[in-house]
Amino acid sequence: MDTPLDFVDGCWKAFGSLIWRYDENGKTKGTDAEAFRKHGLDNYFSSRMLFPPSHYCSTPGCTNTRLLRDEDGPSKVVFYTLSDGACATFATHLSCSDCKARYYPNYVVRDGIRIYYDKIPDAIQVAGHQYVERAVLNLFINLMLISWTSATNGAQVYNTSLSRPENLPGHPDWIETSFKLRPEHVWDGFIVLTLLEDHQARSATLRVPHTGEQRDRFTSAMEERNTRIQLCGQPEWGHYCAKCIRVWDDNGVTRKIHVIVIDGITIGHPCCGVLHCPIRSATIDIVFVPTIPLSETRFVPSKAAR
Repeated sequence: MDTPLDFVDGCWKAFGSLIWRYDENGKTKGTDAEAFRKHGLDNYFSSRMLFPPSHYCSTPGCTNTRLLRDEDGPSKVVFYTLSDGACATFATHLSCSDCKARYYPNYVVRDGIRIYYDKIPDAIQVAGHQYVERAVLNLFINLMLISWTSATNGAQVYNTSLSRPENLPGHPDWIETSFKLRPEHVWDGFIVLTLLEDHQARSATLRVPHTGEQRDRFTSAMEERNTRIQLCGQPEWGHYCAKCIRVWDDNGVTRKIHVIVIDGITIGHPCCGVLHCPIRSATIDIVFVPTIPLSETRFVPSKAAR
């Protein structure tokens, strides 16, 4: 380089105390977020504001070409991130004055149905006022796959190691807000993200009820996916081998037996004692669902039912 050394020395004297405050993209390291925590919360500003992806209505047939309206103002939410911990921030939803559709950061609500956007967001809503960063959810998924980490332990790992309590706001409006990540947030985030990825891979749109209990909101979507995977989602579904299925001749009658549980443990997956019964058992203690007469069964009840 032809840059004079005295010029380099002058630049270092002028900017040496500032350069370490910036990352490789030229952004200040944490200083912006700190300024927002100190001065932005009073004015409903933060460094991680959440908005719908569009300011115009996309409802088919709606003729409204005006900007969507913010009728209620931003709501306080907690955003669980990987780099900044649990952040105090705000989420905004917008409304169409003509068709009454309501647009949220993750989805639009029409006629009581949540319709998720095609692009998977970086902030996944897991409860009314809680969002989890996609990178955090991928961390939980990998912990479950690699080390069998439970949702409870995953939440504890985050609260202990990643929540960064030093970044929690001291603002009086946030004193009673809980910044603890709960196990149900981990599970709901896992479910929402995997369903969104499944629908995106099929160029489909995830639709779930907007009303009702959060624990029941995604049940139908999960059942639909499980049924599809069972019928046509695995290339090995129609295979025939001598490892998982045993076929033998019993005095001229061909009989078959197959394993029920591959890994030797079943937790939270109750099923009826009747082979291929399509009716779901309510609890693990119910061996025979009420609509199946005991006279039609060929299985001995488990110890839990005795």
